[in-house]
Amino acid sequence: MTIKVGYSIPDISSLRAISASERINGYARLVLSDASEETAWFTFLSASTATPDNKTAITPDDNPAAGRWIKTSGTGGGVNLPGNLVCGYNDGECNIGGKAFRFFSPFQGEVIVTPSFGINVSSYWEDEFNDGNENRDKSIELHRWSQEPNFDMNGREFVANIPRSGGSANLVIDSQFQWISIFASNPDEFDSHDATCFVVSGNVISLVDFY
Repeated sequence: MTIKVGYSIPDISSLRAISASERINGYARLVLSDASEETAWFTFLSASTATPDNKTAITPDDNPAAGRWIKTSGTGGGVNLPGNLVCGYNDGECNIGGKAFRFFSPFQGEVIVTPSFGINVSSYWEDEFNDGNENRDKSIELHRWSQEPNFDMNGREFVANIPRSGGSANLVIDSQFQWISIFASNPDEFDSHDATCFVVSGNVISLVDFY
């Protein structure tokens, strides 16, 4: 399912006031002045029970047991990535964040990928020079896609390996490659690389959980 993008609204109070009938799961609103008086995207995730902090996790005014506005893009790290999170893979949703990010316009520059406190990425080393030494940490993979990410991996192109502790990579987005996703070594799946759910703030991509 693709994130649905709505019109901009003034502030967090306006975001909280959106009625249940308008809060479609995966619906994104651009808030012109968030808690830091910056512009940021918030996406409504109907299954989320994240603890509200009025900054990155917002509970609607009608106080549902589940359903939060989650900050999915905004200031932080560096330039803002011009796009928003999408669910991707056409099978289920992330409780927080998305499984892919779609760019609205071309981008060339650095992105920073970092595991959050709640995800356990296992170590995955490869012998880069075939000399018997495991000398390259390939625990995290950044990919770009020429179509919405899918289980068949059609349209996927490898961009960079990133160490388990996180790091940066240079990313080029153009009219052909408009999506990105992050895979990481999953200790519950014999250290194979699995798709992750992540959030974006500025140019910082925080891995939240495995999908």
